[in-house]
Order: sequence, then structure tokens, then C-alpha cells
Amino acid sequence: MTPTLRRKLEALAERREELERLLADPGVAGDNERFRNYSREFAQLEPVALALAEEARAKRDLASAEAMRGDPDLGDLAEEEIAAARARLAELEDELSLLLVPRDNRDDGNLFLEVRAGTGGDEAAIFAGDLFRMYARYAERQGWRVEIESDNPGEHGGYKEIVAKVSGRGAFSRLKFESGTHRVQRVPETESQGRIHTSTQRWRSFPTWTRSRTSPSIRRICGSTPSAPPAPAASTSTRPNRPSALNKCLPGWWSNARPSAASTPTATRR
Repeated sequence: MTPTLRRKLEALAERREELERLLADPGVAGDNERFRNYSREFAQLEPVALALAEEARAKRDLASAEAMRGDPDLGDLAEEEIAAARARLAELEDELSLLLVPRDNRDDGNLFLEVRAGTGGDEAAIFAGDLFRMYARYAERQGWRVEIESDNPGEHGGYKEIVAKVSGRGAFSRLKFESGTHRVQRVPETESQGRIHTSTQRWRSFPTWTRSRTSPSIRRICGSTPSAPPAPAASTSTRPNRPSALNKCLPGWWSNARPSAASTPTATRR
């Protein structure tokens, strides 16, 4: 590791010690906003401090093993410990280097999950339901809260479409790369002849946000994108339609819209 990176790690460790002193200050403890911000920063620096402590321990083990290298009785054992300590130090160096990579500011935030049944009819809806329950179980094991925003159940179980909000620390960082298409080939529950069917579903994950954190360009696009009025037919959702970021900015967000040459005057109008 270069000296510059090492100095950065040492600065982060010093900042963590400073935050520890600040959090113990009664004046900070009485200010909820400062205490919350310091606590969040302290938690973000905790992995760096733990890795540095582990590195210092591995260096001490290496020094002790090298001191025993000349012992005729413990020489072989010392060589094994030296190899293990050096391997551990190499792992910790890679880990510390990764901890210096700038974090996505959204990683600690919440996210929306959308699952839509694709090809496969009723079996696709059942498959979508299975996948949603799998991710919901994973979220519960992480201590996150899962709230269903809207759902459209399938006729034979599962969901034709379901949107849920996952709330919890680090939820977005763990699930932000899960978007994509899933496919399964199996004998569906609705099949009486034992034939194998292929079913697909589409999965999307994206962060929640407030209006104050939405960039001006996204707000303009979302506010200017025309959308058809809702149909008068009764909704098949079993839960009330609560307002969410999904409903506020669906066209501009999903399509990653950018003002075209024809729509520039309208899209940039405040």
C-alpha cells in the first residue's frame, strides 16, 4: 500500500477516535441532529477501525513468529505462522484498499422493489410470488422492514405485479444490483400433464428519495412527462394505494428520460 493511502487510513482512524469523544460529550448528546449525524459517521468508519486493528494484530503475530524462527524446536511451527500471518496481511491490505473506495451516498438508504410476471401466464405469476417471498425473507433476516405498496395477485397464486418498499440500513447497497430478468423451467402447479414450462419475471430495484433530494433535471422531466389518467375500473390491489416515489415519477425514472430535441422547450419549462 502506498504511503498516501496509508495516511488516509490513519486520518480516518483519528477521525473515528474524535467522533468517539464527541459522542461522549453531554452537549452533543443533547442535540439530536448532531448526535445522529455523528453516530452515522462513526458507524461508517467502524469497518476501517476494525480492519486496522486486525492488521496491527497480524503484524504482532508475524513479529512473534519471526522471533521464534531460530528456535530448533519451534522453527517449523514458526514458519507456518509466518506464512499464515503474511497471507492474512495481504488479505487485510486488499480489504483496507476497498474501504477507501468512495461510497455511494444512497447505500444506507431504502429502496423500492418491483416484481412483474413475464412470459408464462399463471406460472409466471406463481414464480414472481416465489421470488418476492425469497427476497422478503432475506430482508427480514437482515432486520429490514418490508412494506407492500401495491400488488396485483395472480389467479392461481403469486403476483402479476407487486411493489414493495424495503427500509433498513444498507438495504440499497445489498439489493441495488438485483435488477434484471429471472427465468425458471419447471413443471408448474397448474400443469396436469407433467410438461415443463418456461416462465420469466422482471425484477427492478431503485432507491427511494424525497423531493428535496431529487435533482432539478429529474423533477423537470417527471413534471412534464404526460401520462394517461387512471382507468375508472376498480383496482385489484388488496391494499390501499399509498403515495410513493414510484407513483410520483414513474415515466421519467423508468425510461431514464432525457429531453429530446422536439420536447426540450416543454421538458425544461419550470
